[in-house]
Amino acid sequence: MDMSETTNTTAAATFQVGTTYTTGEHRDYVWRFEVISRTAKFITIKGDAFKGGGQGETVRVGVRPDWNGHESALPLGNYSMAPTLNAADVYA
Repeated sequence: MDMSETTNTTAAATFQVGTTYTTGEHRDYVWRFEVISRTAKFITIKGDAFKGGGQGETVRVGVRPDWNGHESALPLGNYSMAPTLNAADVYA
């Protein structure tokens, strides 16, 4: 089959206001962040990893696509072991 004829039917996940996302349940550390507001390129989130244990602390972070097209963000900054928040990881 010619690869130009294939189509990807999986829609890319995007961050939604009012939804809580997790950094992943299969890791040693798990943080949850709720999206408070968003624009096309930024999300404002609050979570338990910020000062004060998530009690009203918010941060505005940039949104970028990850390797499979889903939106992702670095809620604690960009460093070697920084957790990545992915729009496909909705906390249930």
